[in-house]
Amino acid sequence: MKKQTYVPAEPIVKGREDTFWYVIGERCISCGQCAANCPAGAIAEGDDRYLIDPARCIDCGTCSYVCPVQAAQPVCKKEEPATVCVRESISIGDIDTDTCYSIS
Repeated sequence: MKKQTYVPAEPIVKGREDTFWYVIGERCISCGQCAANCPAGAIAEGDDRYLIDPARCIDCGTCSYVCPVQAAQPVCKKEEPATVCVRESISIGDIDTDTCYSIS
């Protein structure tokens, strides 16, 4: 059995070329918590959900923390190896790669 240790990507550091921005996905229930709590005023009501202006977003994560349905999520500008960024490095231990399979 082949084992390897999985350690997620390094934490995102503001100002790097591969930083992330936040998007509000389909889960949005238009409660307005994200807009009410955004310190940069970067969130406005859209047709079917709230929208984040990436030019005004300061990548603080407040929208993600206050959203009751976790609709606001960080997304990488680089799409390799994943489209969602890891905000904290954690170790989940050994993974048995023989039992893993690809969904692509």
